Amino acid sequence: MAKPNIRKLPSSGSGSDSPPDDGFLPFDPAPMPRTRFALGAAAMLVAFLAGFFAANFMWSQQRSMDVVTLLDSARRKSGEVKLPVLWDAYREVSWVLSTDPQNQEAKDLSERIREKIASAALNKTKAEIRDDVDREKRDHYADFRRKGLASWRRGQLEDAAGYFEIALDTYSTGALKRDLFYIYKALGEQMANRKEPEAADRYAEKARRLGVFVAGKLQAPRILPENLLNEIDGAEMLLVPDGWVRMGNPLGASEEKPVHNVFIEAFFMDRTEITNAQYQRFLAATNRKEPRYWRDPRFDRPEQPVVGVTWTDAMAYARWAGKRLPTEAEWERASRGDQKASYPWGGELPNDAGVVRACFAMGPAGTPHATMGPVVAGSYPNAASPFGFLDMVGNAAEWVSDRYADNYYAGSPERNPKGPATGAERVVRGGSWADPAEKITVTIRGHLHAESEESTVGFRCAMDAKAR
Repeated sequence: MAKPNIRKLPSSGSGSDSPPDDGFLPFDPAPMPRTRFALGAAAMLVAFLAGFFAANFMWSQQRSMDVVTLLDSARRKSGEVKLPVLWDAYREVSWVLSTDPQNQEAKDLSERIREKIASAALNKTKAEIRDDVDREKRDHYADFRRKGLASWRRGQLEDAAGYFEIALDTYSTGALKRDLFYIYKALGEQMANRKEPEAADRYAEKARRLGVFVAGKLQAPRILPENLLNEIDGAEMLLVPDGWVRMGNPLGASEEKPVHNVFIEAFFMDRTEITNAQYQRFLAATNRKEPRYWRDPRFDRPEQPVVGVTWTDAMAYARWAGKRLPTEAEWERASRGDQKASYPWGGELPNDAGVVRACFAMGPAGTPHATMGPVVAGSYPNAASPFGFLDMVGNAAEWVSDRYADNYYAGSPERNPKGPATGAERVVRGGSWADPAEKITVTIRGHLHAESEESTVGFRCAMDAKAR
């Protein structure tokens, strides 16, 4: 078979692979499918990543919302509110709002959590708050006392008095009162020498308020311990420093009026009410008759306050322990300090926001919420008075030394009142486990015959303050 006659195109160079001389490279369509594929893949990758991040963003938002909602729901069911958990929830929902400010659900949750944080902060226990405040107060006190001493050494008495007054507002200590007493006396003399009688009288009066009189002469304040332990009955006693108390209630009953200020010299008082265990020591030592409810199972636990004691019993116990009953004015100063509030802890009701601060009648007798007797003494540390006393209201009402007269406040002495000279009844303060909230305030004045034996009445003791 004859070969086909194949005609070759003429070449324009010496080599057969030389490009044509028309100025254009030959077009090769073979690579085009690969380029389209790469561009398509890149577009798909970009779309995937965009979708992934958008979905992840949406998922993160939803996750935060779910976390917060679950926390919110769990707290509503359990009733527990813990600040660290609340702050975690608040951070989660804040992140959602930072990315989506118009998210109404997140706004609502944020508002609810802020309210819970505020409520949780207010409902911290008294002990926690007191620890925080005391730490700040100690630093504050030390700083201004140091500045006052430095000014005193430099002879800048007015500056020293200013610094000491600020420190005294923080902590009313005997040592600070003594220093300030001498500064006021020196300033009074200095102003008298400068022929400034008004200023001299002002500083002399300030010194008089800080000092004490011994044999008619003004002396420096005494330095007293802040607490002590009675060796006879084992009671812890706390110091109530010299100071003024605003007695009475302008909105109270007639016997609580008029409101008046009285000055009370320093004294010690039992931190809690006298317990059955302490009273047992007294009975064993004196062979005195047992109180009326001594063997009643509602009232006979060792750490419950003793009840059913007469005023005469309480006086006998106090003498045995080397103490006395507090006066009505001393009781009110120990209970309210410089406050004007209705309760030792402040103005909140004794079961405000579900926080119980006293043993009192929370419901009618016979109901599940009724209180059927006193609790262990000192059961409510979150209800301490400004000086640290417990159970000043509720639990057992307390005998004080004063006789009762409903109009006594109208003529009460300005310093250390001890009650009327005559009267068959004795004053009872603080209300009891059987009284409602409005009957356990720091101003309520009860009164009973001295030989009454009530299941609602006990006592605590006081003692004159003596310098160390």
